[in-house]
Amino acid sequence: EQRIADDPNGRIEQAVVGSGRARVFSDGIEREVTWQKDAAASPLGFFDADGSEVKLNAGPGWIVAVPSLDNLTVE
Repeated sequence: EQRIADDPNGRIEQAVVGSGRARVFSDGIEREVTWQKDAAASPLGFFDADGSEVKLNAGPGWIVAVPSLDNLTVE
């Protein structure tokens, strides 16, 4: 990731193709998973440690991209 030049809000450019650590919160449970997106036009997937795709509940969802999970706190 890197800062977007001359952006007054200090936003960063994040990689959205590839894979990395993620957390999924569903039905009151937090799970450490891996996100994966093979190409810009590919769907975003979330996978358990055994490689099984994480099934998300039907209906609206909320996805947030953060530069690092190291600074994420959940209360």
